[in-house]
Amino acid sequence: GCTKLESVTLPSTLKAIGANAFADCYMLSGVILPDGLTTIEQCAFFQMGANTSKPDMIAIPASVTSMGNKVFEYCYDLTVYVSVSERPSGWRKNWNGSDYPCTVVWGA
Repeated sequence: GCTKLESVTLPSTLKAIGANAFADCYMLSGVILPDGLTTIEQCAFFQMGANTSKPDMIAIPASVTSMGNKVFEYCYDLTVYVSVSERPSGWRKNWNGSDYPCTVVWGA
């Protein structure tokens, strides 16, 4: 758990985010994923931003073609901005979590 991490800058060369990479980052409130990222594995952002009063958001580029299970599970106040207009076939059906799914803005 990265409980004190508030922000992160991801390199433009990043191709994948592994399982649980940012799990339990309670203070993380905003992430813009780089173009060219193709894979986000299961529970990568589990409980992101759970303990912050800032607006929680993440932007997902169209290059992401593979999304694991429950990537955003328990991300209560998170808004996910997705560049594409609908769920790509390589994204798991429960990519957004099952217990407390977050708000998704398609075509952003």
